[in-house]
Amino acid sequence: MEDYYWDIINKTKMGGYLTRKERELIDSFIEDNIITTCLDVACGSGRFSIPISQHGINVVAIDYDFVPLRKLKAKNGSEASVQICRGDANMLPFKKSSFDCIVSIEAFDYLDAKNYLKQCNELLKINGYLIFTSANNNSYKKFFHQILYKQKTFYRYNFHDIVFILEKVGFKVEKCTGYNWIPFKRNSNSILIGFFEFLEKILLLGHFSTISPWVFFVAKKIEEPDEKC
Repeated sequence: MEDYYWDIINKTKMGGYLTRKERELIDSFIEDNIITTCLDVACGSGRFSIPISQHGINVVAIDYDFVPLRKLKAKNGSEASVQICRGDANMLPFKKSSFDCIVSIEAFDYLDAKNYLKQCNELLKINGYLIFTSANNNSYKKFFHQILYKQKTFYRYNFHDIVFILEKVGFKVEKCTGYNWIPFKRNSNSILIGFFEFLEKILLLGHFSTISPWVFFVAKKIEEPDEKC
């Protein structure tokens, strides 16, 4: 079976840290809320779809890339039962008010923020939750990213931009957690990653969402989106 880039790079020490942190935040949310149906947008090969389903939640996993979906299909049944769908996150093919929760990890920055958040609102039931991550324009990593990478989609929005759009389309921000302060790229296996992860924890850097390199958002749908927005 064809190799999948993200499966490979997430096995690095830095990739492991990111997955661990995101899993921890998702698990914490699930423990505090009653969720029966969840949509995992840009699911990849099931890095989060499978663990979420193991909580007894009915998960629909969608991605545009055939390669990770084949990987997820191979795991399905042995590790979890996930409904797999191929589709575009910019045009999610589901009925309105279909889900209690939508999860979108490390995908938001590739999408049109307003259009995507409005779509999510429409697909969620009232009081449903949107869980997603975003790179923060107002952080130190933004400057290094602009210099080192040709891809400029990340770090387009700052924390306040995203909160404003969320509220505009009918969400209320319930929780924000900052992370990814560690000064290494995702493919790094530096022995210092554990040390910086420890620093991030003891210095409580997760509380500094407005300047954190990446932010984990939990937003609750409180009203239908305004057709004018």
